[in-house]
Amino acid sequence: MPGLGNLEKRRAEHREIISSVKLTGKTGEAVQRAGIGKGVFLVGTDLEAMLREAGVSRETGVDLGLQFVRRADSRGHIYFLANRGERMVDGFVTLGVSAKSAAIFDPRFESRIGMAAVRKDTGGSTQVYLQLQPGESCILRTFAKEVVEGPQWQYLQWSGAACAVAGTWKVGFVEGGPELPAGFQTKELESWTKLGGSEAICFAGTGRYTIEFDQPTVAADDWLLDLGKVVTVPV
Repeated sequence: MPGLGNLEKRRAEHREIISSVKLTGKTGEAVQRAGIGKGVFLVGTDLEAMLREAGVSRETGVDLGLQFVRRADSRGHIYFLANRGERMVDGFVTLGVSAKSAAIFDPRFESRIGMAAVRKDTGGSTQVYLQLQPGESCILRTFAKEVVEGPQWQYLQWSGAACAVAGTWKVGFVEGGPELPAGFQTKELESWTKLGGSEAICFAGTGRYTIEFDQPTVAADDWLLDLGKVVTVPV
């Protein structure tokens, strides 16, 4: 009970409410249920069995590392999707709801909006093409009964294998202390604490890594620069 006021009386009322809930189904079954007014309590240890019992479609995107929040409105559903996995999601993802069209919104850019590629699988479920890097997110707006027209979402199509950024890195120190270390050059991309000597080991502040390289000869309309895993080294 929240608080000590009338504690024993409220505990007795709580026990009475709990005892009025009568579960149907044998003990040990995947799902037991109890009708309460217009609603139903479902009790069990198998979440997928409980979803089926409730008539709720499972969102299979979670198997790809996607986490989501889904809300319904009069025109369809609104998803907030985030890729919390370690691999890029790049392909058709089956939704737990039906839709005739869908729009993708990039929450980082006001103007980055487009209509998603949508199709039905062999079982009639709606699939939407998503491209999300690890840590990336998007808003997906589905339309249950409308085929909404608009500019298409711009998907990346890989034109060739990745090209490594190679050459000589110039490392300079912008601000911080206790003193600005001297800049240096290196062919190995590492923390300045490993490459810059004793002054760099003691330095806390901002450093700048710079490199120039030739554009690869692969034909492409745009380029994606992958910085890998960027970490902050604690001092």
